[in-house]
Amino acid sequence: RIAVSPQIKERLQEMYKREVNYLPNGVAQLQVQRNEQLLQKYGLEKQKYILLVARLVPEKRHEDLIKAFKQLELSDYKLVLVGGAGWPKKYEKNLEKMAAEHPDIVMTGQLYGEELWAIYSQAALFVLPSSHEGMPLAALEALQLQVPVLLSDIDANLAFELPADRYFKMGDIQSLAQGIARTLSAEYDHETFKRKAGDVSEQYSWSKIAEQTINIYSDLLK
Repeated sequence: RIAVSPQIKERLQEMYKREVNYLPNGVAQLQVQRNEQLLQKYGLEKQKYILLVARLVPEKRHEDLIKAFKQLELSDYKLVLVGGAGWPKKYEKNLEKMAAEHPDIVMTGQLYGEELWAIYSQAALFVLPSSHEGMPLAALEALQLQVPVLLSDIDANLAFELPADRYFKMGDIQSLAQGIARTLSAEYDHETFKRKAGDVSEQYSWSKIAEQTINIYSDLLK
């Protein structure tokens, strides 16, 4: 039995009274991409947009981020929503309608590879307003690419042990708007973000996780 977060491990052990191994998903070793030409495709400028990368599903709470963005009236920034169609379709259609009502909200659809890493790397802020997560890989990718992050205060996000000002109260539009304004105005601490990126690369290395998985399987086979 393997769980991808300490919180899921604890919950399963409590429910079923069985030992569960904690083993996170891995994150690809990403390289910062400073390709401004890729941004032009979506009418973007580096360090002038807020980013969310997530499937278009209700638990990601895109609507909270859109409402907070509209409330702030940030004339110098755009909001970029990256992600493919999810379920239900009604949610996706509602997001498209909300985005169409504001000239500075961009929905790119699903992105991959160099284009996705370029969108990540040149964002002013990555926001993840989810109501629940197992292992929030998008947040890990943003941290690895040294992008400032703002996360909802759910257990899966709190597990990253970021400074308190990197969290906001989940579902609270005012708290989210305040967090965005606070984070955008904060001075970029290059050394701190570089150190955190190194921690992510080490802790969530696929080679390390593969070795740990083999060890679990080997113990079972014995």
